[in-house]
Order: sequence, then C-alpha cells, then structure tokens
Amino acid sequence: MFWKIRNKFNFLHSIRARLVFGYTAILLAGIIAVTIYFSFQMKARLIDVTKQYLASELRGAIDFLGNEESDELGISNFLSKHTRKTKGSRKIGYALFNSKGLIAARSEGFLENRKSVENVISRFNKEQTSVIIESTAFNPDKTIAYLVTQSFRDRAGNIFYLQFGSVPFGHQEAVNIFLKTGLWMIPIILLIGLTSGVILTGQFLFPISRLIKASNEIVHSDAAQELPVRGTGDELDKLASAFNNVLRKLYQSYQKIIIFTANASHEIRLPITAIKGEAEVILERGGDIEDYREIMGSIVVEMDRLTIMINRLLYLSRGDSGLDRLDMKKIELRGLLSKMVEFYRVLAERKNITLSLLTQQNNFYMQADTSKLEELFSNLIENAIRYTPESGSVALKISEKENGYAVAVSDTGAGIPGKEQEKIFERFYRIDKARSREDGGAGLGLSIAAMIARSHKGYIDVESRPREGSIFTVFLPHE
Repeated sequence: MFWKIRNKFNFLHSIRARLVFGYTAILLAGIIAVTIYFSFQMKARLIDVTKQYLASELRGAIDFLGNEESDELGISNFLSKHTRKTKGSRKIGYALFNSKGLIAARSEGFLENRKSVENVISRFNKEQTSVIIESTAFNPDKTIAYLVTQSFRDRAGNIFYLQFGSVPFGHQEAVNIFLKTGLWMIPIILLIGLTSGVILTGQFLFPISRLIKASNEIVHSDAAQELPVRGTGDELDKLASAFNNVLRKLYQSYQKIIIFTANASHEIRLPITAIKGEAEVILERGGDIEDYREIMGSIVVEMDRLTIMINRLLYLSRGDSGLDRLDMKKIELRGLLSKMVEFYRVLAERKNITLSLLTQQNNFYMQADTSKLEELFSNLIENAIRYTPESGSVALKISEKENGYAVAVSDTGAGIPGKEQEKIFERFYRIDKARSREDGGAGLGLSIAAMIARSHKGYIDVESRPREGSIFTVFLPHE
C-alpha cells in the first residue's frame, strides 16, 4: 500500500503529470476565456442590432411624417399604428414631444428619457439641423431600455421630437444560455484534455524513456556505447547526438586516463626499481667507499629523474584542472629567445651542433607568461639538440603573422615518420623509447609545450620528413 501511494506521489511530480495537467489547464482556461469573450461580443452585437433597428424604424417614421400634413392627433395615431405590432423580439414604444419639449403623445407604458430629449432640443436650437441621440435607461423592473431620439419638421414646418424605445426580449437569456453551455462543457473538456494529454505526453516521452533506459544500460557497462538516434532529426535526436558526443569524449578521456595511469606507473616504477636494485647491491655485496659513492651517485641520478617526472606530471595536472594561473606581462619575444639560445649553446657545442636565432626584426612585443614560454621553448630546443646528430644544426626563426607571431624551431635530425606526427604530443609517447629513457626523457615535454601554447591561445604545428629533420612552429597571438 505504501509503495502504491509513493508511486502516485512520484507520478504527480513527474514531467508527464505536469505536462498533462498543464495542457488541460491551458485548454480549460482557453475555453473559459473564449466563452466569456464571445458572450460579451454576443451581448454587444445584440445591443448594436437593437439600436440600429430602432434608428431605422425612427427614420422611417420621420420620413413619412415629414411628407404629411397632420396635427398632433394624426401623428399620434400614425405612431400608434406604426409601433403597435410586435416585430420579433423588439417591441417598440414611443413618445412624441412638441417644440416646447412637452409630451404630445406616447404609447402605453412607455417610460421616456427626458434628459435625451433635452439634449436633442439644446443641440437642435444651436445647429438648426436634425439631431439624433442614442441612450439607455433602466426601467422600474431593472430591465434596460434602448432609446433613440431625433428632431424633425412636418410638412407645415412644425418642430417635433420623437423618441423610440425598446426593451429587447431574450437578449440576456441568449447570453446566459451561451454561458451555461460553456460551463456545462467544462467536465467534457477536462476529460478530453486529460485523455489527450496522457496520450500525447506518452507519445512524446516514449523516446525519452528509451534514452533513459539506454543511459542506464551504459552506466552498467564498461564498453563504449551510444544512445539510439531514431533518424527523425527532431530535438530528441539532437539531444541524443549531443549526449553521444559527450559520451565519446568521456570514453576517450577514460581511455586516456587508463593509458596515462599505466604509463605513469611504468615510468615511475623504472627509477624506483633501479634505486631498489642499487640499494640491494650495497646491502648484499658491500664494498669500499668508492663503490658506495658510485652507487649513491646512481641513486641520486635516478631520484633526480623521478623528481623531474613527478614535477612534470604535477604541472600537467594543474594545467588540466585549471589551477595553474598565467602571470601575463608585456614581453619582447626576441630577447627571451636570445637568452635561451645562449643558455643552450654549451649543450649544443658538446655535440658540435650549430645553434642560432634568425630574425630580420628587432621588436616582437606580446602579452605572455615569461616562465611558461621559457618552459615551452626549453622543451623544443632540448628535443631538437637531443635528436640532432653531431655536426648538425638547430635554428630558431621568428616571423610575424596575421594577429600573432610564429617561432619555428628547426633541426637536421632524423625526422619523424608521418604516422607518428599526430601522436608525439600525447603524454608518455616516445618514438624511440629506449633512446629517450637513456637520455632521461619520459615523453612529457611536448605535451607540456602544447599545453602552454594552448593556455596562451596559440598552438604548435609540426612538419617533418625522415632523414631531413623537423620543424616545430609555435603560433602565439599578439594580445
């Protein structure tokens, strides 16, 4: 019993329930609003028709009387005959006033509106033309009478004021019937709204239910799966495609994390194993002070290598998490590269490598983090020197491009095969793993360089051919 109540409570808070009740409420409010609006329109139209009818009958009577020679008694007899018959729901009463505003004749039970007559007299005296005024009045029984008053002259030139009035029969009853019909339709509308709402929301939400089911299946699966796309091109298909893009990126990130963890564990294990082995040798073999010095020196080298690797991993981690902030300042790029060339010249001369900076311009100003750019170009220059054979050359060239600068670091090394060029910026990726390990590299330098370039809203491009060397070009914006 508790679960049934809970399920009902959950349904009331579901999107389906909100859509059904919202749809029904809008439909009901719309019907009520339309009913009220048209009832007012109907009432207004009936009033207009009544007034038009009164005005038409009044003009007809005045046109006839204006062409006849008759006294007040004759006019009264004519009006009595003219208004005596009931025409549909509009029974007309009349009142005839002489030039002084006194009643000359009126139909039985007619309640005249003297204020309208006084207004017509006042305007007629000023304008000396026929004046017609429409008005309303409440009868003693609370019914509304619609009145039309007009001045006219008979054939003899006598001035009269004629007022026609009517109390429409059935107007309010028609409006009330219309309103009652609309109110009686509310239960039917509620039933139709709820039924159609349940059907429509079921059709609309069924694809979403499929997406939810598929998402739950993906959660419990390690394989790379995607949400089903029906091919209709509607918003749900676009939503599924967007989720699939996110899932692909998450899966790729997940795979990268697995690869990264495996590579990091492997790379960290190597120096730890070497340190452990050296220590075991000391413990098992013993030796003189020189042996201890040699082994401790090896341990220090491995520890330095491990420290560098851990620092680089932490650097990459801070960059990925967004915690590594840039200290942006205005710098001159040529000066920064000149200092770095001088710093690495000793390393290059050990292999008889020519290291040079080529530029035809003196000033290359930009906003950048000096320490980060030094790290970027250090990795590129060290790699270029490391993989360039003796008597080779490494050159740095600065050129100005649209909205930025391009710094090309070229070497005459062995080059990079085409299939490897897209992978060299991946973490722990090395073309010649044994050689890199001997040189102390762990495959993180280019990843760090690429990350620094991206943090400066730039990028690194590589162009290389086997046995011809490589060119790494760093594009950096001015601002």
